[in-house]
Amino acid sequence: GKGNRSQAGDHTMLHDAATAALLLLSAFTVGTDGRLQHKPSCARIRSFAGTPSRMFRAARREGFARLYAAAPEGARGKRNEASRKQLGNDGFSAASKQRKKTRQKQISQQEYKGEAVELGNKGYTRVAKLGDFEEKQKEVVPVILGVNAYAVFRHDGELFLTDASAPPFKFPLSDATVSKDPQGRVVVEEPLTGSIFDLRTGENLAWCPNGNGGFNPVKSIFQAIKKDDTPEPIATYPLLVAENGEIWGQLP
Repeated sequence: GKGNRSQAGDHTMLHDAATAALLLLSAFTVGTDGRLQHKPSCARIRSFAGTPSRMFRAARREGFARLYAAAPEGARGKRNEASRKQLGNDGFSAASKQRKKTRQKQISQQEYKGEAVELGNKGYTRVAKLGDFEEKQKEVVPVILGVNAYAVFRHDGELFLTDASAPPFKFPLSDATVSKDPQGRVVVEEPLTGSIFDLRTGENLAWCPNGNGGFNPVKSIFQAIKKDDTPEPIATYPLLVAENGEIWGQLP
């Protein structure tokens, strides 16, 4: 046991001595007068060269990095190769990309909060998001806000916000048909009586029309009840779409 430790100590001393010798040799250069001169960059090693122990410590501190940098690629290739494997084709590691993604998400959240505060100050309320149309696979999205109900319509990429029900019976528009009439107006047909409204202005364009879409005995009964009433418009509201796809409406 002692012999092995002694041999290990001898190997360590030889390694340190060899390293220190290499450093000392690298610390000198031949001047124009043929004499050895200290390199200015090796001043720290020269200051520790007073005793062997200090020389060895200087070797550890200063020499290993210099020797590593001067070593051939094959001598330090394994570590470099491992580092390269962690990088993507763009030169960034997965951890670096994740940190960047997190920072971008935080920035987006801060921007959203600022935009939401600004819209709220202007009297807008969040009513839906664009993804709701794909989720429901319909061109109308019902919205419930407290005791009030609204409907967001989409047609050819254009959005409209109205009350959730329409005259003359305040029938829900969740299953209403949205289309474009011959004049190019986007209209909605109230399912119970077939009354038609302009989604941009809310104006009533047809009030309890007879025979709209063919004869329907149930629809005919409700049309007969209200056909002599004064036509009423449907309430519409301004809306806008935020950068994150949320739909905001200016509600009363």
